[in-house]
Amino acid sequence: MAELNIQGTSRTFEEKVAGLKPEAKEALEQIKAALLAKKKVNERVSKKYATYNRGRDQIARVSIIATSLRVHLALDPKAHPDKTWIKDLSAKSAYEKVPAMVRISSPLALRRVLALIEAL
Repeated sequence: MAELNIQGTSRTFEEKVAGLKPEAKEALEQIKAALLAKKKVNERVSKKYATYNRGRDQIARVSIIATSLRVHLALDPKAHPDKTWIKDLSAKSAYEKVPAMVRISSPLALRRVLALIEAL
């Protein structure tokens, strides 16, 4: 059997949060506060992302890719065809519970995501 040559290690979610710019940290805190303000929503932080569950149902997932925040919501992207900033990731099995992805790169994107979270 061939040996695997693994180079380096991947950073954990907490390490990625610590390396974010102050604006991105503030956006992450606002998203977290909006999700936890919902009734019966709990946060679970894993190695790669933070999930937010209402009971046993996953309603959101927040991940950090490079220096950008990505918020995956339990919304049907096909129900919002006019919102072109929502990416449909339902084809990937890892995102079948939270198929609507929004990348947070500006204050406008943050306001849009907060409005979608209020509608959950």
